[in-house]
Amino acid sequence: MLFAAQDAATYAPGLRIEAVAAAASAADLTALMSAHLDDISGVTIGSYAFSAFSEVYESVPGTALATILTPQAVEIQPKMNALCLLTNIPELHAIGGSVVGAFTRVDPTTTAPWADLLVQNSAGASAFDAPLFIAQGLSDQLVVPTDTTAFVAHERALGLDVTYATVSIADHGSIAYLAIPDFLSWLTAHGL
Repeated sequence: MLFAAQDAATYAPGLRIEAVAAAASAADLTALMSAHLDDISGVTIGSYAFSAFSEVYESVPGTALATILTPQAVEIQPKMNALCLLTNIPELHAIGGSVVGAFTRVDPTTTAPWADLLVQNSAGASAFDAPLFIAQGLSDQLVVPTDTTAFVAHERALGLDVTYATVSIADHGSIAYLAIPDFLSWLTAHGL
């Protein structure tokens, strides 16, 4: 939703965005990778992300998987990418566990071209003319609350009208559901 809203003027100039909402959004990929470089979440997310970036940006020098992933990570990456993230977490963790702490050759958040690609593929590059609702579970261990708080501050600095709702007991999987009362109040407050 965040990319759709910020880029709508270029791909759908006649579209009027009334409001935008996101829950536990991994808006800042640099922050997400920094938080999980040496844990199983980083291996799992990185397996999908680095593979996709390597394919989509194959014409960019330095985006071959072997430039960012260790040989062991390159070896397991096809097995991981064959599995669905939503339904195969135990299998993904079993495969990826062997490379935790030895997944990347270098820090992708500080090494070109990977650092640039993370920034280019993060939301928040430009403002849009609609109110924004962001929900974050304070017990989320994947999209960490401090990263979302920083993203909200960034969006406000761009001039966006941001409502930031946090739920103390919500984690990454439950925030969308547990934020529904706040979300409905926000919609009502904006006449939607």
